[in-house]
Amino acid sequence: MAKGKGTYLKRWSGTEFSKICDLKSITPPSRSKEDVEEDECLDDEPCCEDGSLKSTDYKRYAPGQKELGELSVTVKFDPTCEETCKNHHYFSSDFDDCTATFWAICFPNGAVRMYHVYVKEESIGDIEPSEDMEAEFTLMPTGCFYGCFESLEKAEEAIPDIGITAPQNNWVN
Repeated sequence: MAKGKGTYLKRWSGTEFSKICDLKSITPPSRSKEDVEEDECLDDEPCCEDGSLKSTDYKRYAPGQKELGELSVTVKFDPTCEETCKNHHYFSSDFDDCTATFWAICFPNGAVRMYHVYVKEESIGDIEPSEDMEAEFTLMPTGCFYGCFESLEKAEEAIPDIGITAPQNNWVN
């Protein structure tokens, strides 16, 4: 059974992946599909192959386009940008510049899930005087790439073949 402790996030700079901040949590995207309502049954036959009658009393649906969903990240936040929030500025600069690039969730066993995303939302959490500060970020997959790899090296090797220049400011799909 895989454990989450030791999981981290890396961002593609155009030449290498850089570790981003100390993480509190990552919520990977939840893949889904749209439902497409069909107007009519394409088949005029009143019976199914098994001999049962087809019902015309119900709406008919087919699977539509897939969506990756959003990737949520909660990080330890230090407004002085000391060691705990090393490379934190990538979230803010990517948000400001509308940059899309590859981000990788790196699991303790070496496995990697890589997404082509842009920073959709950034929020400094509630400030509690007795608690560590946190910042939350939402990364939105562009839909152009998602992949699972056995290692970060394999993910890096795949990038030239994907055919997407990254990072790319002012991303337009």
